Amino acid sequence: MSLIVFSTSSYAQSAYIQHYTTKDGLPSNNCYYTLQDSKGYIWIGTDAGVCRFDGNRFENFSIDDGLPDNQIIKIKEDKRGRIWFVAFNGEMSYFQDGKIYNSLNDKNLKLLKFNAVVISIFEDTQGRIWFGTNKNILFRFDGTSLTTYTSDDFSNQLISAHINEDAKGRIWVYSEHCIRYFENGVFKRTSYPPLRLSLIHI
Repeated sequence: MSLIVFSTSSYAQSAYIQHYTTKDGLPSNNCYYTLQDSKGYIWIGTDAGVCRFDGNRFENFSIDDGLPDNQIIKIKEDKRGRIWFVAFNGEMSYFQDGKIYNSLNDKNLKLLKFNAVVISIFEDTQGRIWFGTNKNILFRFDGTSLTTYTSDDFSNQLISAHINEDAKGRIWVYSEHCIRYFENGVFKRTSYPPLRLSLIHI
């Protein structure tokens, strides 16, 4: 897979598609995730590290620069401008002010060594960061402490959960098995049916 950037021109009806590969500076042609941050940089997670693209040049980062693993499968920017990296080995790191922070140089990140694959990240209005994983386990990080949530109900587990927040500040969790909302420190079940994902063949 290569990185593809679309651009349009007022002088033509068709879009111009620019392909980027390792020949242009990508660390790998296997790209897992892309994110444009608040400063306009495009971040690309690959199986050989993460890179930052300013529109002209790729700047690459790897375990030599502080990543806990070279396989970066998800990227997220928080309200403080930190760029979070989800590594395939379950460890977290982030980029801030030109430096990558990991469990060796940020003591709080020692808590974020998940024995699971993180598949979703969400920051709520209180600045807490929620992590959904590929297991029946959900994490909430407030910056200094980590809280873990699981479901004892086998038919309503939190596997591959995604987190969101409504206009009233209520946290919702959506998985293939259940939908729950967070109230008074616990997740409560709802009458909504679980999500069912289906593929549409064209």
